Amino acid sequence: MVDEAHSACVIGKNGGGVDEYFGLEPDDIDIKMGTLSKGLGTCGGYLAGSAAMIEYLRYNVPGFVFSVGISPPVAAAALAAVRLLRADPSPVAALQRNIAYFVKKAREANLNICLAGETAIIPILVGGDTEAFRLSGMLLERGVSVPPAVYPAVPMGKSRMRFCVTSDHKPEQIDFAIEQLLEAAKEAGIELPEA
Repeated sequence: MVDEAHSACVIGKNGGGVDEYFGLEPDDIDIKMGTLSKGLGTCGGYLAGSAAMIEYLRYNVPGFVFSVGISPPVAAAALAAVRLLRADPSPVAALQRNIAYFVKKAREANLNICLAGETAIIPILVGGDTEAFRLSGMLLERGVSVPPAVYPAVPMGKSRMRFCVTSDHKPEQIDFAIEQLLEAAKEAGIELPEA
């Protein structure tokens, strides 16, 4: 099973996710799960696999027994996003350049990106939940929206800021975001763990 939440529309030359990135055939992975809310810009999640596997899960996994399908407008929007990327994969290349630029700048600032590097959501390790919430608020006041990831989503004491890079970001915006994080941490007396 592979979780494609951070790889769909991001990795691979055309944003084809794990299959394209590793040169896999569609049936090399038994089941894929992911979200429509990141690369496809809509809402909801999915499981993909053989018809028999999905049928089994639909009737035997408690979370699916009581779930409902996504709405037709959301399904249409996700399909339209896939078609747009298939027709013009240039946003994928722009996103990959911006991810690489963010990672380079974060590493130059000696920030701990928690082994990230090829996905559009890049964490910066902060440490405590209180510090992560404080930095998130301070950054928002400075014009940079960065949600924190705190316990139980991450291990206790390993809270982080989740920077979301897009294909439309400009290098100067990425520079600004990292500068603001460093300045806010210094102002708050928060020592960011080094890489």
